[in-house]
Amino acid sequence: FSTSGYNTSNINNYYNMNIRIAEHRDIDDVLAIMDMARRYQRTIGFSQWVDGYPNREIINADIKSGNAFVFIIENRVVGYVVLQIGDNAYDMLIDTWQYEGSYGVAHRLAFDDLIRGKGYSQIAFQLIESNFMNRGVMSLRIDTGEQNVVMHHILDRAGYTNLGVKLFPWGRRVAYEKKILLNYD
Repeated sequence: FSTSGYNTSNINNYYNMNIRIAEHRDIDDVLAIMDMARRYQRTIGFSQWVDGYPNREIINADIKSGNAFVFIIENRVVGYVVLQIGDNAYDMLIDTWQYEGSYGVAHRLAFDDLIRGKGYSQIAFQLIESNFMNRGVMSLRIDTGEQNVVMHHILDRAGYTNLGVKLFPWGRRVAYEKKILLNYD
């Protein structure tokens, strides 16, 4: 992922980031971002995603499902996330969640190195939450690795409640939840 020709002067303008449904033309950019995320995980001392995960096949399936989204700055893909309503693996964790009703799940959240550490994660969560609120979803649930201290910090700052370590089908993860639709009946 080259930043050649990319105007980095606007990186500090948080309001220029948007979210849209991912398209097949985004796959190479998304795979490059996933490579950056895996490398970053290793530099801070953990490995939540093994090399090759998520791969082209998984990203392609995400896009086909209609649940894949990209974050955009100046027409460049700078992040990726899967946003789905409900998740069977989360449903199996009885007595874990604080809120009943419809819920959204964010999976595979990753950012380009160019914007990492510049506060864009908070804007990303505002965009994610807004996306789910517009679909009438009451709460947002997320899991992350026990050693992913950066994501723990991001989620804490964004107002998510740490519900402890839970056993998901993909391993031990820390579960988080936040009520996003406040006037839910």
